[in-house]
Amino acid sequence: MSEDATRCEVRPRNRSTQRTRRVQRNAEGRQERGLMKKLMRANPIDLDERGVPPAWDDCTREILSSSLGMHTRLGPSLPERVYEAAHLVELRHRGFDVETQRQVTLTYRTVELPTMVLDLVINDLMIVELKSTESVHPSHLAQLVSYLRATSLPLGLLINFGLPHLKDGIYRKINPAAPQLQSFRSSLRSSALSASSAYSPASAEAPQSPHGA
Repeated sequence: MSEDATRCEVRPRNRSTQRTRRVQRNAEGRQERGLMKKLMRANPIDLDERGVPPAWDDCTREILSSSLGMHTRLGPSLPERVYEAAHLVELRHRGFDVETQRQVTLTYRTVELPTMVLDLVINDLMIVELKSTESVHPSHLAQLVSYLRATSLPLGLLINFGLPHLKDGIYRKINPAAPQLQSFRSSLRSSALSASSAYSPASAEAPQSPHGA
């Protein structure tokens, strides 16, 4: 068989492989967009996007993209420590500052309480708690809120890898008392006030005729 004939046989397989990979990438992209749509449709108590920096949503999308890839490649219901280790590798590869097993100690009446341990802290901005259970109990979400209050961080994600479809196990909480969030919202209010004061009602009046009434 000639070399040209051999190339003719190989090319269709290469094109088929490329087409398959392209279809897979498109499918993963649709899944990722579906994740974000599901997240954005969450209860406003859980996800209040008013006055939240767009960069924080970008951070959330990147983390969810990583989680989706892990769920697809590793499968559901593995031990939580497996997903934690995978997140550490993937998110650092994407340029995030990731801290695992951060210890947080509170005091009560000047007495130190037992230490709490957080799964992941991303960019000193977001707590990510990983679960691998059949369902998320309200106490898990309440715990995430308590972690946010204890650390004064603004964002918290709970991702449950115990479900066949990862989009059904995603929850985000926002800490309105976090200094970072209050500072951002304060700057938004200042900008709105400045824009309002710059508007002069007199300038909006119609000009009178030079000949008078």
